[in-house]
Amino acid sequence: MKSNIGEFLAILRKSKGMTQQEAANWLGVSNKTVSSWETGASCPDISMLPALAELYGVTCDELLRGERISAEESPEKREEKREKSLARLLAMYRNNAAVTSWICAGLYVTAAIAALLIGARHWRALSDFLWGSFSPSAGCFCASYKINICAFNLRRTTLTAPPSMNFPVI
Repeated sequence: MKSNIGEFLAILRKSKGMTQQEAANWLGVSNKTVSSWETGASCPDISMLPALAELYGVTCDELLRGERISAEESPEKREEKREKSLARLLAMYRNNAAVTSWICAGLYVTAAIAALLIGARHWRALSDFLWGSFSPSAGCFCASYKINICAFNLRRTTLTAPPSMNFPVI
């Protein structure tokens, strides 16, 4: 995606008949920064998008897409692309949350087992051992309960955005 944006920025700059130095002066950055954007080594900071859009006479959405939005593209088609992008983002967030939850649960269970093993090795009386194992056991139960609630919420939640928000199509 970076190279698409970079190539698009280079095409826009050249179509305006500007050098990298002239664009850099107008934007208040160095010509090396403009060069790194155009080669795809880096992307412009999000705060630079409005200035770039104004300089090149395009929208921020077009900059993020790395291409012009054709006039014949219907609003329905744009909405469909936006919904697909939102669905991909939601799927990525759900996957990350699930993986993080399982990693945390695994670490917690490992710590609880280690605590039980250490406690069992040094127990003086059975009652001390049982009271000492209660806290990690309760913690494991609470952690698994919370993970299940989070997983349930992630499965039933849908991501929608107000129509006024202009999300990039990924």
